[in-house]
Amino acid sequence: PTPDGGAKVRVPPGTQSGQRFRLRERGASSTRDGRRGDLVVEVKLVLPKLLDERSKELLREFGRINGENVRESFGE
Repeated sequence: PTPDGGAKVRVPPGTQSGQRFRLRERGASSTRDGRRGDLVVEVKLVLPKLLDERSKELLREFGRINGENVRESFGE
């Protein structure tokens, strides 16, 4: 939410958890001159803690296609 309500943010492919985006002039107003500040949005990716076997296999396949080692995430 912004001071004016909701806002849409386009998140580009490859965005990582912790990455920040600036929404210019969408933040709070200054008490001195009334100008709007920028609103900073931080991306937080939340993944399920428990995965069934099919989900794990899909992630492994995704890792093989993209050259990532997803096995260490499963404690394997």
